[in-house]
Parts: sequence; C-alpha cells; structure tokens
Amino acid sequence: MVHPGEAFTLVYSGVRGTLSWQVEPFRPLLLPDKGEGLALVVLEVPFTLSPGVYPVCLVFGEATLCQEVEVPRVERLVAQVPARAEGTLTLRLENRGNVPLRVSLSSAPESPVFLPLQEVDLAPGEEKVLSLAPGEGGNLVLVLAYGERRERYLVRMEGQGGGPSPYRLEGRLTLGYPGPYGALALEGPLAQGVGVSLRAEGRASGFPGVSGWTSGPSASS
Repeated sequence: MVHPGEAFTLVYSGVRGTLSWQVEPFRPLLLPDKGEGLALVVLEVPFTLSPGVYPVCLVFGEATLCQEVEVPRVERLVAQVPARAEGTLTLRLENRGNVPLRVSLSSAPESPVFLPLQEVDLAPGEEKVLSLAPGEGGNLVLVLAYGERRERYLVRMEGQGGGPSPYRLEGRLTLGYPGPYGALALEGPLAQGVGVSLRAEGRASGFPGVSGWTSGPSASS
C-alpha cells in the first residue's frame, strides 16, 4: 500500500534485453530501458490519484510481468484560519486528499458569537477562499467538520475599525427630594464580559435637600 505523494520501488526479476513499461497513472522517477536479470523501477503516486489498485507492467520480448499497487483513501484538509478578524472572517480551504470532501462550517454550541451552518464541496486538489460575516463582535469558536473529523478554531471577531462592539450603559441622576429625576446614558466600546461601575458625587446649589447625585447600579455587558 502506497499513499498519495509517496515514492515507491518495484523490482522485477528474470528480465533481459530492451524493456517497455506501463506505469500510468504513476509518475516515473526511474525507468530503465534495458535490463539483464533484474530491473528496478521507482515511481511516485500523484496527490490526487483516486483510491484503488493499479497494475505496473514490464514488457520485454514476448513476456509481460505485472505487479499491483494499492492506493488507499485519504481525507486531508488544510485550513488557514486567522486568530483575529475585523468584520469579515476570510478562510482558505484546500483539499490535499484523493477523495472529494464536503466541509461544514458552524459555531460551536458554547461559542459567544453565532455562525449559521454552511457547507462547501472541494474536489481533490481544489482550493477555495470563503468570506464569512458573523455580524457581531466577540470570540467565535469555529468548527470545521468533514468525514469523521472535527477541527476547532478560536477567532476573535472585531467590529469595523478594529474595536469591539459598543454596549450601552444606563444610570439615574438624582437631584434631590422631592426634586425631579433625570437619565444619564453612557456609550462606549467595552469588550464582552467586562463589568463597569460608575459613581459620581457633588453638591448642587439652589436645590434644598440636595446631597449630590449618583449614577445608577453597576452596569456590565
């Protein structure tokens, strides 16, 4: 058994005179055109050669000698996934096996960022570039699945301009009793999982009983 991309050697005995070879679909690396007693041939298996059993035959005079070479099924995916992406996630997938692959891409169940299931078909030797837009910032746990294999990648998704998605904080401004109430709104680029607590104190003149003002309870994303 010889895997795609590997070189192998076959030895034939009892040969003499001019030699003729039938080696397709393998690539010849060493093919003697004459022999006496023994003949040695060196061949290479193409990366995209389909699995199966292939004969390699030597013809000399009225004789034909053949040996069979088995090529197994190989599923091999090469994925280039960046650790960080801004707005759009660009992936490069290449099928380096010898059978067609159907690759599914989705976010893991525990992923903070959601990516709906998508599928792409790759022929042996084919390469494709995909652009995915999860639509939100945060950590994406990406799952690539093909055949019986599952591969996981962690990608930090950022909003356009390189910053994380903004979050809105709300608080209440107290001007005194029985004074009016107002609303304080703050907006800033905070990463997920970051807690923020705000407190401000001061004295206002002209409002009896005023002791100061305080923003509302702690806000967290």
